[in-house]
Amino acid sequence: MESIVRKIIYIIAIVILTQNFIALFFGVNFIKGQGFKDANFSLWEIIFASVLLLTAQLIKPKTPQFTKCPQCKETFSYKDTINGKCPNCKDVDTLDIKEYYNKFSEEKK
Repeated sequence: MESIVRKIIYIIAIVILTQNFIALFFGVNFIKGQGFKDANFSLWEIIFASVLLLTAQLIKPKTPQFTKCPQCKETFSYKDTINGKCPNCKDVDTLDIKEYYNKFSEEKK
């Protein structure tokens, strides 16, 4: 879900930036159904689009990239698990790799 929101924010920001740079360099903007119209460059829209881009960068996915099963000790990419369950053990929840090594610090060696 986060990746969809992130992509939508990127698209909105890119459209705003593109329209403003076209207005800056050519003095016109394209409006669907009306064609090219005179337009003014808006610094506030550039700032708003920049904030959107930064916000999209800060949205982090909640699913971990790598997980480890506490029972069989296998490491998996999250997408290889079955909704966070170990594909080998079936009913065992995997742990985020960092969380796993914090909990089982003796296995770090």
